Amino acid sequence: MKFFQFALCIAASGLVLNSCSNDEADERFPGYEKQEGTSVYVKKHKAGKGTVAPADSDLVWVTMSYATQTDSVFDNNGGQVMPMMVDKPRFKGDFYQFLPTMHIGDSMTFMLPIDSFRKHYNKGIFKGVIDSGAFVGFCVRLDSITPKKIFLARMALREKAGVMLDSIHANAEQIMPALKKQDKKLLAQFIKDNKVSVQPSPSGLYYVETTKGDGVLIKAGQQVKAHYKGYFLDGTVFDQSNVLPGMDPVVFQPGVQGLIPGFVESLMKMSKGSKATVIIPSDQGYRDSLTRVFDLEVYDVK
Repeated sequence: MKFFQFALCIAASGLVLNSCSNDEADERFPGYEKQEGTSVYVKKHKAGKGTVAPADSDLVWVTMSYATQTDSVFDNNGGQVMPMMVDKPRFKGDFYQFLPTMHIGDSMTFMLPIDSFRKHYNKGIFKGVIDSGAFVGFCVRLDSITPKKIFLARMALREKAGVMLDSIHANAEQIMPALKKQDKKLLAQFIKDNKVSVQPSPSGLYYVETTKGDGVLIKAGQQVKAHYKGYFLDGTVFDQSNVLPGMDPVVFQPGVQGLIPGFVESLMKMSKGSKATVIIPSDQGYRDSLTRVFDLEVYDVK
């Protein structure tokens, strides 16, 4: 799967933030919103809980599928997660124009005129499936974001190991082995530097309680108000709920929402008033082979 296919899908999640207008094309896409000044139509399926958006040259990981103008899916890529690097837009209405407005967990479908994309990226894309003059639909979910700083470090690691890989044509199968190898070393150093003495759970999750809560432990399905700060093992923050002072806690429902397994396990070890730092292994978190650390504070449970 080539970069332009990654890129077109990932862009969708931010498009809904632009104002929309109505014209004759709206009848072809019921439930979609046309983005002002473009020929792009968007339908938002789910808003993620993430608050940090990707920046230029960050690496983003997505799952996606492709559909005809009538919403008939013709390729779902086997449901695999795929990486792409954020780049500058090449034309007005390009997916890169909207990419910086998306967040982790966003899920959207959008329709784009196939001729515009063929003109600026690849003349042969979807030939035999999408006719000239028609629209092609893309459905994307943003799984995670790897900041430029972390990504470039991983690229340097692969080059040192003799892996000849152009970042634009990167794929998960080539990237993940090197990431896992370095991540294992970073985890050992993090545990040592932070004097983590607790033993991991059977899933590999480290739960370090800093403040004991009141009442019974959180159960699946309950509404939990909490603040969180997520960061990589080197301290680089990738997401947090309280970006600005005074922001309200985020409401979660462990076991009901599509939360990563490690986040659910962590919340269910907590109660109202609990504070903890948790280290979530990659197979219990996002699908980019990177360990995540979260600082969590539970404010209320219902």
